[in-house]
Amino acid sequence: MAAYERRLEPVKRRLFRPVMDAAGPLRVVELGIGTGANVGYIARPGVTVTGVDLNPEMLRYARRGWADAGMAGGALRLVEAPAEATGLPAGCADVVVATLLLCSVADPGEVLREVGRLLAPRGRFLFVEHVAAPAGSPLRGCQAALDPLQQALAGGCHLTRETGAAVLEHFPAARVESFQADGLCVLSPHVAGEAVAGPAPRL
Repeated sequence: MAAYERRLEPVKRRLFRPVMDAAGPLRVVELGIGTGANVGYIARPGVTVTGVDLNPEMLRYARRGWADAGMAGGALRLVEAPAEATGLPAGCADVVVATLLLCSVADPGEVLREVGRLLAPRGRFLFVEHVAAPAGSPLRGCQAALDPLQQALAGGCHLTRETGAAVLEHFPAARVESFQADGLCVLSPHVAGEAVAGPAPRL
């Protein structure tokens, strides 16, 4: 996982720049917080983070990681809940983050609807996801062949989801950029980007 994160680091640094450079308080909700891999991009004074994950073991890892970065007490809240039904108040987030989440949820559309519900006016949705290779390509054929095994071994992770299209369906004005994470074989095609709820925010 560490090698994977190193490959994504330049993309994440650009993506999270509005959070890293923001002045003043900022409310961040991270869906599928996992082990806390994004702590280095989000943790700063003035940021309060609500991390959501269905796996209690991941929440324990996340708590340790965020505490090591100085994000504890009132700055961090962890919620055990599915990403599509967090139970959080509507409009509670200036930024919603999802990285490597939509590949493994049961219904990405439900999660994206929840993102829209959580975002405050002018809030941002920031995402990075591995996705399906172009239709008809040899890599797409390999992904399709390995997809059942991937789901069985990797917590329901799908190799053939067209997540960029799903984001645009729910956020038509979203910026979605495709890129290759070299050396990751069937996991190499990715998308990253942001969607804004309403007019562009001034972070």
